[in-house]
Amino acid sequence: DFSAAAGLHGASGDSSAAGRAAAAGMEPMSVVRVSVEGPSVSTGTDLLEATVVLSINAGWHVNANPASDEFLIPTEIALEGGSPVEIVHVGYPEAERKRFVFSEVPLAVYEGDVRIPVTLRRPAAGGAAREVPLRVTFQSCDDSQCLAPVTVSVMLKLNAPDGS
Repeated sequence: DFSAAAGLHGASGDSSAAGRAAAAGMEPMSVVRVSVEGPSVSTGTDLLEATVVLSINAGWHVNANPASDEFLIPTEIALEGGSPVEIVHVGYPEAERKRFVFSEVPLAVYEGDVRIPVTLRRPAAGGAAREVPLRVTFQSCDDSQCLAPVTVSVMLKLNAPDGS
């Protein structure tokens, strides 16, 4: 398991929102914690199952995937370029629809602890990397301000094809 603390989402990516949060004593890196569980091997296949976990502080949210509007930054999981594995599927969970003072319509968001299953395919050839970085991008807001979007890298530890 690997954890990294990260600051959250802002609809506009406005750095002044992060500045206001810092001025108000809010440490952006303490709003959301990102960790990864797994991976486990799907028996008889070259597939790996992992779960990215976002632990979002009370009173904060991140945009869901897909986001409610094109100007909002969705939560996204991707691999670093040149990775020896590929993402087959990301199971973004159903969003909560919430109304906020800054939006006339309810927005699709994640709050609390969010579990996002990820299926990856590892290469059949030996000599593959023992760990690969997953990039988790998100942007967070409370009910009155947004922080700049961030991308956090978490390391996904891989087992060799023989399970070692």
